[in-house]
Amino acid sequence: MKPTVVYNREEINQKIPFPVIVENFHKRLWDKGKRDYYTTFTEKERQSIGAYFRHFEKWYLVNGTPEKATFVIRNLELISRAGNFFASI
Repeated sequence: MKPTVVYNREEINQKIPFPVIVENFHKRLWDKGKRDYYTTFTEKERQSIGAYFRHFEKWYLVNGTPEKATFVIRNLELISRAGNFFASI
């Protein structure tokens, strides 16, 4: 079993940059963003980001932030890196 952490709504809004990821996710396919995206993240990381994006998009555009969510600890660093990347493009 992978180590996980459970965040409540307030912690999710403070620690997870999901609005930035959702707003800029499609820019990853344009010009320099595409090149940087493929050099910054491995194939497995890109798949994980895509999987999280589907959840983040629902939170941001449809349902709102959930009361609580469980994250694999190892992926929190990836989500943070993705947030920084998407904020820079």
